[in-house]
Amino acid sequence: MISAGEIRKGALALGAKRQAAILANLDATPVYPIDQTVAVSYAVLWHKARQIGHGIQAKDHSADCWIAATAIALGVRLLTGDGLYRGAPGLSVEIIERAAGEGAADP
Repeated sequence: MISAGEIRKGALALGAKRQAAILANLDATPVYPIDQTVAVSYAVLWHKARQIGHGIQAKDHSADCWIAATAIALGVRLLTGDGLYRGAPGLSVEIIERAAGEGAADP
């Protein structure tokens, strides 16, 4: 659910054609709710990240932590253009290159 919100938030800043394409893809993609398994994954990820000083545990990255926890709970690889996720404990992640002028650069 949080990922869908983040995608929709980002799409609002785009032109109508690109926004429509992104939202059509999102509408065709399964959205997983936060359940107890995801909540446990969040708590474990947050504590492990704090122990090693990984940025995903920072207060301003709470949504990112929930996104990562959902991927961990589902046992899937997270595809992202955000380098913040690199090295997050227990997360399988693939950092994808963004097209020029698309979104923020990796931290």
